[in-house]
This record gives sequence, C-alpha cells and structure tokens, in this order.
Amino acid sequence: MGLRTKLSKKIKAVFSEERIKDETDTNIQDTKDDGTKIFTSSEQFKDDNYQEVDSTRKIIPVSRRKCSLKLLNEESKQQEFIIDSIETNIGRQETNEIVLADLSVSRVHAQIITKKHYYLIKDLNSTNGLWVNNQLVKKKKLFDQDIISIGNVKLKFSLNLE
Repeated sequence: MGLRTKLSKKIKAVFSEERIKDETDTNIQDTKDDGTKIFTSSEQFKDDNYQEVDSTRKIIPVSRRKCSLKLLNEESKQQEFIIDSIETNIGRQETNEIVLADLSVSRVHAQIITKKHYYLIKDLNSTNGLWVNNQLVKKKKLFDQDIISIGNVKLKFSLNLE
C-alpha cells in the first residue's frame, strides 16, 4: 500500500451537522504536512460571533460621473474639455482628443485613462514632463480639483457626481 492509500484510510471522515468526526479516532495533529488534513468546525464560526459593520462606503462607477479638464489662464474665456472616452490623449498634435496649442506641450504629451472607479493620467515620454499638484509624475491617480501642468499650460481636473 502506498502512502496516499494509508493516509486516505486513516483519515476518512464523516460530516455531520455538529462537527466533522474522525472514523478511526486519529487526531488531526498526527497527520503529516504532506498528507490530507481535516479541520473540525469550531465555536468561533457561529453567527453570533460575527461583528456587524455599520459604516458603508458607496463607490460610484466612473460611467455615472462627469469628468472634465478646465483650462486655467488669465484670459476671460474659460475653456472646458469633457473626458468621455476610455483613453484621452492630450497634446499639441491635431489628432489628440484635447489639443493644446502651446510650444511647451509635446505633440502627444499625456493620456488620461478611464478605469472602473477612477481616472489615471500618465506621461507619454514628453519633453517637459507631467506635473500634478506641483509634483513631477510618470503616472498618477487623479482626484477632484487636482491641478495638472502640461508644459506651460495648467488644467484643473474636475469630477462632478450626477
């Protein structure tokens, strides 16, 4: 008889509502680490020992949020860009979803990626780098009212719940 057959005969168990009983009166501590182990139910898993959690946190999916970038400049005209796609490219080139006509901005400077519950901005190897709240970043999770600096252009990230 092999080791596996000996262990399976030695540790056969019958499940009952109260607990798991061992047919051969073998103690679980007697089994080796490479063998099958049977765990008995204990008092710690009764329903009265579970604690109820009163605090709940509602997570609103991105699909139900309105997200935008507002151009911060001294001119009286305020420009706002709505972010409504999964990937939004920002740069000087006309093929980007958000076009910033400034020579300090790279042709394809950065990208905003829509995740399930948050937005992520990442630098696309730009010349002047990507700054979020005066901190140089390669990629960063965006929060409401973050200030994004792309070259000499400053943008405010706004997240409005509908």
